[in-house]
Amino acid sequence: MAAGTIANDWLSVALTETAPAGVMEPFRPAEAVIEKVSIAKLRAFYDTFYWPNNATLTLIGDFKSDAALALIRQRFSTIPRSPQPIPEVYTEEPAQTGQRRVTVRRPGEVGVVALGYKAPSATHGDHAALEVLAAILGEGKTSRLYRALIDTNLAISADAGQEFLRDPNLFLLLSMLAPGATHAQVEAALVGEVEKIKRDGVTPEEVSRAVNKLLARTAYARDGSYAIASQINEPIAVGDWSLYSRGPAAIKAVTPLDVLRVAQTYFLESQSTVGWFIPEAAAAGARTSSVGTHPGAFARAAHYYRDPIQARSVFPAASANAPTGAGGSPATQVAARAHRREINGIEVVTLPSGIKDVVTFRGTLNAGDEIGRAHV
Repeated sequence: MAAGTIANDWLSVALTETAPAGVMEPFRPAEAVIEKVSIAKLRAFYDTFYWPNNATLTLIGDFKSDAALALIRQRFSTIPRSPQPIPEVYTEEPAQTGQRRVTVRRPGEVGVVALGYKAPSATHGDHAALEVLAAILGEGKTSRLYRALIDTNLAISADAGQEFLRDPNLFLLLSMLAPGATHAQVEAALVGEVEKIKRDGVTPEEVSRAVNKLLARTAYARDGSYAIASQINEPIAVGDWSLYSRGPAAIKAVTPLDVLRVAQTYFLESQSTVGWFIPEAAAAGARTSSVGTHPGAFARAAHYYRDPIQARSVFPAASANAPTGAGGSPATQVAARAHRREINGIEVVTLPSGIKDVVTFRGTLNAGDEIGRAHV
């Protein structure tokens, strides 16, 4: 990792970053770093960190271990280790001594309020309780933030969460303003929900609901060999591969008292950063959205899932003699494990997955396009 711990780095409130050679440099916006970086610095970064002893190879699937290890040795054993030890990040963010605030004004349409509280790394024992707290605050229509901001027409979105990182980071509450709402109102509502939890805690029902959602999300994320490889590499990256297997159990063990404790521990005003994005009208001649100007854009008119004219233009190989499925639509070639049938006029396709004890429903309703008016 080339960057130091910059947990309060969001919305350009960054302090420092560490260069590959360990030289402290002022933080620059990403665009400037990309545009101004020299070839010599890119090579230095590559020569410092890109070595086999700083990498992990993860194999998932049905293979013979001995044969796979032999192949790995054949392909990788000729690559030498780094000539010097891989440098560790040595910078630490200075202690925060009070709330920080930042306001960004740029062309845009929707205002945003964000609250960031200092949170520990993914390997910390409080991470699971903070995950449950994030789900209670921002997961779904029963969440605290949804009821406090969206149901009251203060916001069009309200989310909460933290990153799964090796370094300490931020627990973020983020909300996009509804028309007519002010930044001060939305910030007050966000802070109000935080203070309620710190004062009154949460209910066992809220914890149970949040735990079930998190476990289901984990199961979905691990469905398939590629997904498992991706998911297990994240705990490896943060420094403890066993979090892959221990994570769900840690989530299940969270109690309402755990949630209250972490809220009171980490939701401190003195350790927070507040950001407002205030949209402004674009200057004359500024670039606007290109929706509707390119060939792939949807026209502002009715669209039908089985419109024969559109089907012929998009799939010219289809013909009137092609086999048809329910409702006269072209027959769809699906996987051998899938079963297609019609129930009360609805085409239903069932497909077994590798997710234990979880059933997923997905449907499509002909309702028009998302740009023009709906045509039902």
